Amino acid sequence: MDLPNLRWWGWGTLDQSYDLSKRPGFWPFMQAQLGVGPGPLAEPVPLDSISLPPPRLAPQLLRELDDKFGGAVVNATPKARILHAYGKSYKDLVRLRRGAVPHPPDAVVFPENEAHIVELFKWADQHGAALIPFGGGSSVTSGVEPHGDQPTLTVDLARLNQVVRIDTVSQTVTAQAGLLGPALERAVNARGMTLGHFPQSFEFSTLGGWIATRSAGQTSVGYGKIEEMVQALRVVTPAGVIETKPVPASAAGPGLLQALVGSEGAFGIITQATLRLHPKPQASDYRGVLFRCFEDGLTAVREIMQGGADVVMARLSDAAETAASLALNRAPHFALAGTIMQVGTQVLKARGYDLGGQA
Repeated sequence: MDLPNLRWWGWGTLDQSYDLSKRPGFWPFMQAQLGVGPGPLAEPVPLDSISLPPPRLAPQLLRELDDKFGGAVVNATPKARILHAYGKSYKDLVRLRRGAVPHPPDAVVFPENEAHIVELFKWADQHGAALIPFGGGSSVTSGVEPHGDQPTLTVDLARLNQVVRIDTVSQTVTAQAGLLGPALERAVNARGMTLGHFPQSFEFSTLGGWIATRSAGQTSVGYGKIEEMVQALRVVTPAGVIETKPVPASAAGPGLLQALVGSEGAFGIITQATLRLHPKPQASDYRGVLFRCFEDGLTAVREIMQGGADVVMARLSDAAETAASLALNRAPHFALAGTIMQVGTQVLKARGYDLGGQA
């Protein structure tokens, strides 16, 4: 992922912050739930203090690989290796903040086109190296973490980030796999369309990553998951390029396309995809409803879905998640608002709504 101000030790960019001082319910909630109160913030270790094992590929070998691609493609600096060593799970971020990076990739390759990836597979086979595809690095399943004793190259697709074609008649878009979610959505929005795929990692995840992991989005109820959107793929494998055709659905036996979707890089590296689009809605209406218990909410959502209601998103939170959400509310901007909220909470409790102990 090629963002210069990306937090190497956490989520998001350095110019963004989440100010807990404006959310007075957070620390009381943490104290009640976990017995943890506010204290000194444990800062991450300095990036340049992290000790890494030396690359298992000779520097001369990496220089030869870089020269093969015209230079500025192979990066074996400590920062590049650290940035590509983990995903963004809680476990990953704790290890990064502590500076525990015992198994980073030996180098990171930033291919500029599909031909580079084809050559990279040949080179890796010749030198006994493993390749790990890397999109936005938002994995929470250890999917980008190197394992094993063989040399490992991480293949960052950040430079394969172009929209190839938008067809408003067929309502499809063809784009390269390294394109980030917001850039893809902006491009199709400009043509009056939407992909309708908004996973929680949307801002920092890529088209190829969505497809490789069978991603679900917050509006998948209406638009479907990513595997329902993918019409065709190009995948570079050790045996060559696999290209499925953007044709209508077929009833002729097993589908190769769906074997590639969700393959997590096991068969090869996705370089390009064609996806189905939808007309962009002229308006959106989001509403929240509070239920007395989880079972009531479950019944309501079931009736909505089984009744065929035309919704794109239906999300049900249990009592614990609801309480956590309320604890993260911002402080009221004026005194009367705080009083109104306090009275409203007491009224809801009196009517039988469980707000997780919120005052």
